[in-house]
Amino acid sequence: MKLIANVMSDSFSLFILCGAVIYFGFFSMMDPVAERESVIEISDDTIWKIKEAYRNQYNRYPRGIELEGLVKNFVKDEVMLREARKLGLDEADPIIERRLIQKISFVVEGTKRLNPSDDEISAYFVKNHEKYLISPKYSFDHVYFRVGDDEQEKLQELSEKAFNELRKDSKLAKFNYLGHSFPLSQSMKEVPEQKLKNQFGITFWNQLKEQKLGEWFGPVRSNFGYHLVRVKNITEKVVPDLEIIKKQIIRDYIYSQKELHKAQFIESKMQDYQVKKTFKSATAPELSYQQAEGQNGQ
Repeated sequence: MKLIANVMSDSFSLFILCGAVIYFGFFSMMDPVAERESVIEISDDTIWKIKEAYRNQYNRYPRGIELEGLVKNFVKDEVMLREARKLGLDEADPIIERRLIQKISFVVEGTKRLNPSDDEISAYFVKNHEKYLISPKYSFDHVYFRVGDDEQEKLQELSEKAFNELRKDSKLAKFNYLGHSFPLSQSMKEVPEQKLKNQFGITFWNQLKEQKLGEWFGPVRSNFGYHLVRVKNITEKVVPDLEIIKKQIIRDYIYSQKELHKAQFIESKMQDYQVKKTFKSATAPELSYQQAEGQNGQ
């Protein structure tokens, strides 16, 4: 009887021990810290910080689509930050969070082969050739009138007087005296299209590109005032030879591949995180990408 009692006692102790191991093992798997680490919370405070950071940089708050993009970037940055911490790249210093994102970016980019072949470079150039177009350049003469929008009668008088002189000799070489002095040259040569738009304005450029060469027309409104204009030449858009810009193409290709590889890395890691939206602000954006909707990318 004593032997049976000992066996039963040992069996009962073994049962209790196994139960305790299972119990504590099960609940140790439900690590609240790990659960919190998989949740990216976008709260009202988060939205406020994002908007304030933008305002400090650009002196205004972000608009709807801008705010949506900033929140998406916040989520992506948070994914990169947490992955960096998993790799032990942090030093428990909140000041280096941005640096950690850069570090994990370098780690991810470093896994991508950065020695493209000639075929890869050629294919990239063909696909993105519009990016390397040399824009048209404009050469033109102009007579400048320094008058305001509310001085249309004066403008009409000045332009008619100048036109009368130009009609007498349409190829008049010295036409500077017909108008007012101009801060730039009155014979502009090979001005790149974007520079022309920036200096003289879109309206001025739109007028120039539609005119026949060698004929005076106007008056045309610009950022400076009004002009009579004679277009002398407009070059065509040109795609440069690959060999001439090959170094730039290689740099751009490598950069694009790094960005693509980083985006793929973030996408693959998104499924490990739950984005928890707790903000109540009426102006908060609706996130459209799938990974930010619900749990585990669903």
